[in-house]
Amino acid sequence: MRIAIALAQIYGVFAQLPVSPVAYLPAESLAAGYRVIAELSTGWRGATLPFVREQAWEIRREVVYPKGAALYIEGVLGEIAVWQGTRLLFVGRQPWVWVPLVGAGRAELLLSGSNGGIGGGIYLLAQADTLGWPAEPWPSESLRPCAGQVPSTTMEEVLSIEALREVGAAGACIAVPSLPPARVRRALSKEKCLCQGKPSAPKARVESFSPVLLVALLGVIGGASWLFPALGSIRWRGFFSPLPVNFLEAAVGLVVALLVSWGVLGTADVRLWVLFWVYLGVEGAFLSAQGLSLHWAWQSWEGLWLLGLGVRLLRPEAFWIVAGVAWLLRAGWITLRVPSFAYLCLAEYFFYLLLLFS
Repeated sequence: MRIAIALAQIYGVFAQLPVSPVAYLPAESLAAGYRVIAELSTGWRGATLPFVREQAWEIRREVVYPKGAALYIEGVLGEIAVWQGTRLLFVGRQPWVWVPLVGAGRAELLLSGSNGGIGGGIYLLAQADTLGWPAEPWPSESLRPCAGQVPSTTMEEVLSIEALREVGAAGACIAVPSLPPARVRRALSKEKCLCQGKPSAPKARVESFSPVLLVALLGVIGGASWLFPALGSIRWRGFFSPLPVNFLEAAVGLVVALLVSWGVLGTADVRLWVLFWVYLGVEGAFLSAQGLSLHWAWQSWEGLWLLGLGVRLLRPEAFWIVAGVAWLLRAGWITLRVPSFAYLCLAEYFFYLLLLFS
Protein backbone atom coordinates (compact mmCIF):
# COMPACT_ATOMS: atom_id res chain seq x y z
CA MET A 1 0.00 0.00 0.00
CA ARG A 2 2.86 2.41 0.77
CA ILE A 3 4.29 1.69 -2.69
CA ALA A 4 0.91 2.51 -4.25
CA ILE A 5 0.76 5.82 -2.36
CA ALA A 6 4.27 6.72 -3.51
CA LEU A 7 3.40 5.88 -7.14
CA ALA A 8 0.28 8.03 -6.91
CA GLN A 9 2.34 10.96 -5.65
CA ILE A 10 4.90 10.48 -8.46
CA TYR A 11 2.05 10.37 -10.97
CA GLY A 12 0.76 13.63 -9.56
CA VAL A 13 4.11 15.31 -10.21
CA PHE A 14 3.84 14.67 -13.94
CA ALA A 15 0.08 14.82 -14.41
CA GLN A 16 -0.42 17.92 -12.19
CA LEU A 17 -3.89 16.76 -11.29
CA PRO A 18 -5.99 18.58 -8.67
CA VAL A 19 -6.01 16.94 -5.27
CA SER A 20 -9.79 16.94 -5.05
CA PRO A 21 -12.52 17.72 -7.63
CA VAL A 22 -14.40 19.59 -4.88
CA ALA A 23 -13.24 22.44 -2.67
CA TYR A 24 -14.47 22.14 0.93
CA LEU A 25 -14.83 25.70 2.19
CA PRO A 26 -15.87 26.94 5.64
CA ALA A 27 -19.63 27.43 5.78
CA GLU A 28 -19.25 31.10 6.78
CA SER A 29 -17.02 31.68 3.76
CA LEU A 30 -19.67 30.29 1.41
CA ALA A 31 -22.37 32.30 3.16
CA ALA A 32 -20.33 35.49 2.65
CA GLY A 33 -20.29 34.85 -1.10
CA TYR A 34 -16.73 33.64 -1.50
CA ARG A 35 -16.11 31.34 -4.43
CA VAL A 36 -13.05 29.53 -5.77
CA ILE A 37 -11.65 31.56 -8.63
CA ALA A 38 -8.48 29.49 -8.99
CA GLU A 39 -7.37 26.05 -7.86
CA LEU A 40 -3.76 26.36 -6.65
CA SER A 41 -3.03 22.79 -5.58
CA THR A 42 -0.46 22.35 -8.38
CA GLY A 43 2.40 24.37 -9.76
CA TRP A 44 4.30 24.93 -6.50
CA ARG A 45 8.08 24.78 -6.32
CA GLY A 46 8.79 22.12 -3.74
CA ALA A 47 6.68 19.17 -2.69
CA THR A 48 3.67 18.07 -4.73
CA LEU A 49 0.32 18.02 -2.95
CA PRO A 50 -0.70 16.01 -1.02
CA PHE A 51 2.48 15.48 0.99
CA VAL A 52 3.84 14.85 4.48
CA ARG A 53 7.34 15.67 5.70
CA GLU A 54 8.92 14.75 9.02
CA GLN A 55 11.43 17.58 8.60
CA ALA A 56 11.12 21.25 7.67
CA TRP A 57 9.37 21.90 4.36
CA GLU A 58 8.35 24.84 2.17
CA ILE A 59 6.58 25.38 -1.12
CA ARG A 60 6.33 28.64 -3.09
CA ARG A 61 4.78 30.05 -6.24
CA GLU A 62 3.61 33.33 -7.79
CA VAL A 63 -0.09 34.08 -8.10
CA VAL A 64 -2.12 36.80 -9.73
CA TYR A 65 -5.11 37.84 -7.62
CA PRO A 66 -7.81 40.55 -7.53
CA LYS A 67 -8.48 42.93 -4.65
CA GLY A 68 -10.28 41.26 -1.74
CA ALA A 69 -9.00 37.78 -2.60
CA ALA A 70 -8.19 35.22 0.08
CA LEU A 71 -5.94 32.19 0.19
CA TYR A 72 -7.57 29.02 1.48
CA ILE A 73 -5.59 25.91 2.48
CA GLU A 74 -7.45 22.78 3.54
CA GLY A 75 -6.10 19.59 5.12
CA VAL A 76 -3.19 21.19 6.98
CA LEU A 77 -1.13 18.71 9.02
CA GLY A 78 0.97 20.21 11.80
CA GLU A 79 1.96 23.86 12.05
CA ILE A 80 2.06 26.07 8.98
CA ALA A 81 3.25 29.59 8.18
CA VAL A 82 1.87 31.62 5.25
CA TRP A 83 3.95 34.43 3.72
CA GLN A 84 3.02 36.92 1.01
CA GLY A 85 6.38 38.21 -0.11
CA THR A 86 8.11 39.31 3.11
CA ARG A 87 4.82 39.73 5.00
CA LEU A 88 3.79 36.98 7.44
CA LEU A 89 0.04 36.45 7.01
CA PHE A 90 -0.53 33.49 9.31
CA VAL A 91 1.24 31.03 11.59
CA GLY A 92 -0.50 28.36 13.61
CA ARG A 93 -1.77 24.81 13.84
CA GLN A 94 -5.30 24.15 12.58
CA PRO A 95 -6.88 21.89 9.91
CA TRP A 96 -7.59 24.74 7.50
CA VAL A 97 -6.25 28.25 6.94
CA TRP A 98 -8.23 31.16 5.46
CA VAL A 99 -6.23 34.39 5.10
CA PRO A 100 -6.97 37.52 3.01
CA LEU A 101 -4.23 38.60 0.63
CA VAL A 102 -2.92 42.14 0.76
CA GLY A 103 -3.67 44.47 -2.14
CA ALA A 104 -4.04 43.13 -5.68
CA GLY A 105 -1.83 42.09 -8.57
CA ARG A 106 1.05 39.59 -8.50
CA ALA A 107 2.81 38.24 -5.43
CA GLU A 108 4.92 35.29 -4.37
CA LEU A 109 3.33 33.03 -1.76
CA LEU A 110 5.45 30.91 0.56
CA LEU A 111 4.04 28.13 2.73
CA SER A 112 6.33 26.46 5.26
CA GLY A 113 6.20 24.16 8.25
CA SER A 114 7.87 21.23 9.97
CA ASN A 115 6.81 17.67 10.75
CA GLY A 116 3.58 17.95 8.80
CA GLY A 117 2.32 18.89 5.38
CA ILE A 118 -0.80 19.57 3.34
CA GLY A 119 -3.26 16.78 2.62
CA GLY A 120 -6.08 18.77 1.05
CA GLY A 121 -6.17 21.50 -1.58
CA ILE A 122 -5.08 25.13 -1.94
CA TYR A 123 -7.50 27.62 -3.51
CA LEU A 124 -7.77 31.31 -4.32
CA LEU A 125 -11.08 32.74 -3.17
CA ALA A 126 -12.94 35.94 -3.98
CA GLN A 127 -16.45 37.30 -3.59
CA ALA A 128 -17.70 36.48 -7.07
CA ASP A 129 -21.10 35.90 -8.65
CA THR A 130 -19.80 33.13 -10.88
CA LEU A 131 -20.01 29.51 -9.76
CA GLY A 132 -16.25 28.94 -9.90
CA TRP A 133 -14.73 25.69 -8.68
CA PRO A 134 -17.25 23.18 -7.25
CA ALA A 135 -17.44 23.80 -3.50
CA GLU A 136 -19.13 22.24 -0.49
CA PRO A 137 -19.15 23.18 3.21
CA TRP A 138 -16.15 21.94 5.14
CA PRO A 139 -17.16 19.05 7.46
CA SER A 140 -17.04 20.91 10.76
CA GLU A 141 -17.75 17.94 13.03
CA SER A 142 -14.72 17.08 15.13
CA LEU A 143 -13.43 13.57 15.69
CA ARG A 144 -13.91 12.02 19.11
CA PRO A 145 -10.86 11.04 21.17
CA CYS A 146 -9.75 7.44 20.75
CA ALA A 147 -10.80 5.01 23.47
CA GLY A 148 -9.88 1.37 23.80
CA GLN A 149 -7.65 -0.70 21.58
CA VAL A 150 -8.05 0.48 17.99
CA PRO A 151 -5.72 0.22 14.97
CA SER A 152 -3.56 3.29 14.43
CA THR A 153 -2.31 4.96 11.24
CA THR A 154 0.61 7.10 10.18
CA MET A 155 0.30 10.67 8.93
CA GLU A 156 1.00 9.47 5.38
CA GLU A 157 -1.87 6.96 5.55
CA VAL A 158 -4.23 9.74 6.62
CA LEU A 159 -3.88 11.18 3.11
CA SER A 160 -5.02 7.99 1.38
CA ILE A 161 -8.62 6.81 1.35
CA GLU A 162 -7.49 3.38 0.14
CA ALA A 163 -4.94 3.01 2.95
CA LEU A 164 -7.49 3.87 5.63
CA ARG A 165 -9.98 1.43 4.14
CA GLU A 166 -7.46 -1.37 4.58
CA VAL A 167 -6.64 -0.55 8.20
CA GLY A 168 -8.48 -2.50 10.85
CA ALA A 169 -11.55 -4.70 10.68
CA ALA A 170 -14.81 -3.60 9.12
CA GLY A 171 -16.68 -1.26 11.39
CA ALA A 172 -13.75 -0.75 13.78
CA CYS A 173 -12.57 2.75 14.67
CA ILE A 174 -9.24 3.93 13.27
CA ALA A 175 -6.92 6.15 15.32
CA VAL A 176 -5.57 9.01 13.18
CA PRO A 177 -2.74 11.27 14.44
CA SER A 178 -4.35 14.41 12.99
CA LEU A 179 -7.58 15.48 11.35
CA PRO A 180 -7.74 13.95 7.84
CA PRO A 181 -8.46 16.16 4.83
CA ALA A 182 -12.10 16.81 4.06
CA ARG A 183 -12.07 14.63 0.93
CA VAL A 184 -10.94 11.67 3.04
CA ARG A 185 -13.48 12.31 5.80
CA ARG A 186 -16.32 12.63 3.31
CA ALA A 187 -15.38 9.40 1.54
CA LEU A 188 -15.14 7.40 4.78
CA SER A 189 -17.91 8.98 6.83
CA LYS A 190 -20.41 6.17 6.19
CA GLU A 191 -18.05 3.19 6.27
CA LYS A 192 -15.31 3.93 8.81
CA CYS A 193 -15.26 5.29 12.33
CA LEU A 194 -12.35 7.69 12.78
CA CYS A 195 -11.04 8.89 16.13
CA GLN A 196 -8.20 11.30 16.82
CA GLY A 197 -5.23 10.81 19.11
CA LYS A 198 -3.23 7.88 20.35
CA PRO A 199 -5.14 4.65 20.90
CA SER A 200 -5.46 3.53 24.49
CA ALA A 201 -3.05 0.89 25.73
CA PRO A 202 -4.56 -2.57 25.32
CA LYS A 203 -6.19 -3.78 28.48
CA ALA A 204 -4.93 -7.04 29.86
CA ARG A 205 -7.49 -9.73 29.20
CA VAL A 206 -7.64 -13.20 30.66
CA GLU A 207 -9.47 -16.00 28.93
CA SER A 208 -11.18 -18.69 30.95
CA PHE A 209 -9.28 -21.94 30.75
CA SER A 210 -10.50 -25.43 30.06
CA PRO A 211 -12.48 -27.24 32.80
CA VAL A 212 -10.18 -30.20 32.10
CA LEU A 213 -7.24 -28.13 33.35
CA LEU A 214 -9.24 -27.16 36.44
CA VAL A 215 -10.03 -30.80 37.21
CA ALA A 216 -6.38 -31.78 36.73
CA LEU A 217 -5.14 -29.04 39.07
CA LEU A 218 -7.75 -29.86 41.70
CA GLY A 219 -6.69 -33.49 41.41
CA VAL A 220 -3.06 -32.53 42.02
CA ILE A 221 -4.03 -30.43 45.04
CA GLY A 222 -6.28 -33.15 46.47
CA GLY A 223 -3.76 -35.93 45.87
CA ALA A 224 -0.92 -33.99 47.50
CA SER A 225 -3.10 -33.13 50.50
CA TRP A 226 -4.16 -36.78 50.89
CA LEU A 227 -0.56 -38.06 50.78
CA PHE A 228 0.77 -35.23 52.96
CA PRO A 229 -1.86 -33.92 55.42
CA ALA A 230 0.44 -31.03 56.35
CA LEU A 231 -0.06 -29.59 52.84
CA GLY A 232 -3.82 -29.58 53.41
CA SER A 233 -3.34 -27.56 56.60
CA ILE A 234 -1.05 -25.11 54.86
CA ARG A 235 -3.78 -24.37 52.31
CA TRP A 236 -6.00 -22.89 55.02
CA ARG A 237 -3.52 -21.73 57.68
CA GLY A 238 -0.41 -20.85 55.70
CA PHE A 239 -1.69 -17.37 54.89
CA PHE A 240 -1.59 -16.33 58.54
CA SER A 241 1.72 -17.81 59.70
CA PRO A 242 4.43 -20.21 58.42
CA LEU A 243 3.95 -23.88 59.25
CA PRO A 244 6.81 -26.35 59.77
CA VAL A 245 7.37 -28.86 56.95
CA ASN A 246 9.99 -31.50 56.30
CA PHE A 247 12.10 -31.67 53.16
CA LEU A 248 9.74 -34.01 51.26
CA GLU A 249 6.64 -32.00 52.15
CA ALA A 250 8.39 -28.77 51.09
CA ALA A 251 9.49 -30.32 47.77
CA VAL A 252 6.02 -31.66 46.96
CA GLY A 253 4.41 -28.40 48.10
CA LEU A 254 6.65 -26.34 45.84
CA VAL A 255 5.95 -28.59 42.84
CA VAL A 256 2.20 -28.30 43.44
CA ALA A 257 2.52 -24.52 43.86
CA LEU A 258 4.44 -24.26 40.57
CA LEU A 259 1.78 -26.25 38.70
CA VAL A 260 -1.21 -24.46 40.20
CA SER A 261 0.36 -21.00 39.84
CA TRP A 262 1.05 -21.80 36.19
CA GLY A 263 -2.60 -22.68 35.67
CA VAL A 264 -3.77 -19.52 37.42
CA LEU A 265 -1.12 -16.96 36.41
CA GLY A 266 1.20 -18.47 33.80
CA THR A 267 -1.55 -19.15 31.28
CA ALA A 268 -2.53 -15.48 31.55
CA ASP A 269 0.94 -13.88 31.46
CA VAL A 270 4.02 -16.11 31.42
CA ARG A 271 6.39 -13.17 32.02
CA LEU A 272 4.50 -12.22 35.15
CA TRP A 273 4.59 -15.83 36.32
CA VAL A 274 8.39 -15.90 35.96
CA LEU A 275 8.70 -12.56 37.80
CA PHE A 276 6.41 -13.90 40.52
CA TRP A 277 8.61 -16.90 41.27
CA VAL A 278 11.82 -14.89 41.12
CA TYR A 279 10.39 -12.64 43.79
CA LEU A 280 9.15 -15.56 45.87
CA GLY A 281 12.79 -16.64 46.07
CA VAL A 282 13.83 -13.15 47.13
CA GLU A 283 11.00 -13.02 49.67
CA GLY A 284 11.98 -16.40 51.09
CA ALA A 285 15.56 -15.19 51.67
CA PHE A 286 14.27 -11.96 53.18
CA LEU A 287 11.88 -13.74 55.58
CA SER A 288 14.63 -16.13 56.59
CA ALA A 289 16.88 -13.16 57.41
CA GLN A 290 14.08 -11.79 59.63
CA GLY A 291 13.99 -15.01 61.65
CA LEU A 292 10.86 -16.41 59.96
CA SER A 293 10.53 -19.56 57.87
CA LEU A 294 11.48 -19.04 54.24
CA HIS A 295 8.62 -21.42 53.33
CA TRP A 296 6.11 -18.71 54.23
CA ALA A 297 6.86 -17.13 50.84
CA TRP A 298 4.99 -19.92 49.03
CA GLN A 299 2.75 -21.10 51.89
CA SER A 300 1.05 -17.68 52.16
CA TRP A 301 -0.18 -18.06 48.57
CA GLU A 302 -1.62 -21.58 48.86
CA GLY A 303 -5.14 -20.56 49.86
CA LEU A 304 -5.20 -17.71 47.34
CA TRP A 305 -4.52 -20.12 44.46
CA LEU A 306 -7.93 -21.72 45.04
CA LEU A 307 -9.51 -18.28 44.79
CA GLY A 308 -7.59 -17.68 41.55
CA LEU A 309 -8.81 -20.96 40.07
CA GLY A 310 -12.42 -20.07 40.82
CA VAL A 311 -12.12 -16.59 39.31
CA ARG A 312 -10.37 -17.88 36.19
CA LEU A 313 -13.25 -20.32 35.63
CA LEU A 314 -16.25 -18.17 36.57
CA ARG A 315 -15.25 -14.51 36.07
CA PRO A 316 -12.07 -14.29 33.97
CA GLU A 317 -12.70 -10.61 33.18
CA ALA A 318 -12.30 -9.79 36.89
CA PHE A 319 -9.09 -11.78 37.33
CA TRP A 320 -6.60 -8.90 37.44
CA ILE A 321 -8.73 -6.99 39.94
CA VAL A 322 -8.98 -10.00 42.23
CA ALA A 323 -5.25 -10.73 41.76
CA GLY A 324 -4.38 -7.17 42.77
CA VAL A 325 -6.58 -7.33 45.87
CA ALA A 326 -5.06 -10.71 46.86
CA TRP A 327 -1.54 -9.31 46.46
CA LEU A 328 -2.41 -6.28 48.63
CA LEU A 329 -4.00 -8.45 51.35
CA ARG A 330 -0.99 -10.74 51.53
CA ALA A 331 1.50 -7.86 51.43
CA GLY A 332 -0.43 -6.01 54.14
CA TRP A 333 -0.61 -9.04 56.44
CA ILE A 334 3.11 -9.90 56.17
CA THR A 335 3.99 -6.22 56.60
CA LEU A 336 2.17 -6.27 59.96
CA ARG A 337 4.57 -9.01 61.03
CA VAL A 338 7.64 -7.54 59.31
CA PRO A 339 7.23 -3.76 58.61
CA SER A 340 10.32 -3.62 56.40
CA PHE A 341 8.59 -6.08 54.03
CA ALA A 342 6.80 -3.05 52.56
CA TYR A 343 10.04 -2.01 50.81
CA LEU A 344 10.25 -5.36 49.08
CA CYS A 345 6.61 -5.05 47.97
CA LEU A 346 7.30 -1.62 46.45
CA ALA A 347 10.24 -3.08 44.52
CA GLU A 348 8.04 -5.93 43.29
CA TYR A 349 5.36 -3.47 42.15
CA PHE A 350 8.00 -1.35 40.40
CA PHE A 351 9.21 -4.32 38.36
CA TYR A 352 5.61 -5.24 37.58
CA LEU A 353 5.03 -1.76 36.13
CA LEU A 354 8.19 -2.07 34.02
CA LEU A 355 6.89 -5.39 32.74
CA LEU A 356 3.45 -3.96 32.05
CA PHE A 357 4.64 -1.01 29.97
CA SER A 358 7.54 -2.72 28.20
